[in-house]
Amino acid sequence: MTPATQTRRPLRTTFLLLAGAIFAALLVAGGMVGYTWWQARKAAEEAMAAANAPVAAPPLEDTSVAEADAVAGAGLQPEYADSIFAGDEAWFVKGPVFDPSVKAEWEALPDRLGSFDYGTRIFCVDCSQAPFGEDSEFSPIHDHSPQMLADFARQRGQTEPGFVRYMSLAAAGKVGFPRLAGTTGETLLTRERFMESYGAMFDNELRTIPWHAKRAILDWNNAQEEDWTFADQGNIDPRGLVSQHDFNLDGIDDVAVVMHCESCAEHRVLLFASRKGKPDYVLHQESIEGRALLKALYPDPEERWEREIYMGGPEKVSPPQDPLLVTPQDGTPYALVYDPKFDAMRRYEQQSIGGSEGNVKTKDSERIAQGE
Repeated sequence: MTPATQTRRPLRTTFLLLAGAIFAALLVAGGMVGYTWWQARKAAEEAMAAANAPVAAPPLEDTSVAEADAVAGAGLQPEYADSIFAGDEAWFVKGPVFDPSVKAEWEALPDRLGSFDYGTRIFCVDCSQAPFGEDSEFSPIHDHSPQMLADFARQRGQTEPGFVRYMSLAAAGKVGFPRLAGTTGETLLTRERFMESYGAMFDNELRTIPWHAKRAILDWNNAQEEDWTFADQGNIDPRGLVSQHDFNLDGIDDVAVVMHCESCAEHRVLLFASRKGKPDYVLHQESIEGRALLKALYPDPEERWEREIYMGGPEKVSPPQDPLLVTPQDGTPYALVYDPKFDAMRRYEQQSIGGSEGNVKTKDSERIAQGE
């Protein structure tokens, strides 16, 4: 073996060892990269699966309430960010102007931007004043992305173009988000409180009755040992189970309704009457066999309803107050007429009594018919 050969062998050995070490390092590095890639792919797949998972819809059927539950936007207060209006009517009104360049446009917009009614979902942009202060800011939409603003414009553009323009200015930070007018701590509720108090009871034909009557029904139901609900079960037109009219002559609509207690197998006709400046009260209630249809009788040229009723005699007469006609599922229809002397409803069976020779009107019926 020549000296040159002896010199090349250690070099070759060193080269092979170095190449082997580099190869091993590449294998380890490749394994780590592959593992990292696998972890990233797994995380992405999990995120995609979570994003595509079905979300349970809110229990209310009203489209103004049944929207997405997510509330976007910085500064939203968790407790009051998602609220629902339980009153009759309220308004979004203008907030302050921040950008002087839009002050003239801001002044030209109406002070009342848009109205909303029972069941409308409201989102608080800034509710730092608990629960709702004069400077609290609200929005009819849960985020102010271009897509959401475009959807809002399609919904309100024809009827409330000023509101649409104002929301665009607010989203751009040029004006403050709207304030509210016509709401109170009793009518603007957190979603949870609304569902507990109003959701189930008035998710039906009763949603159209005034707020003061809703409150009276809730108070009455809370005072009962058993739970009562609106008697709209089965295939029946629910409009016939409720009647709104001013029966006690105070200028405010009263509400008559048929309620049902499933656990006690009972139906009741209840009349909740209003009083100016005071809470509503139960003017009349009685148990009935099965359900009943209710109808206020008053002069109406278009409907051509009969206002006359039997009041204990052979012929129909016109009572001084508009009566409530009750048609039971089983039994004779009867009318309820308000007696202002005793703040009570008098009952009159709707059938002719006596003949031309024998009118058996009672003293009460004569007195009420004469308006005493």
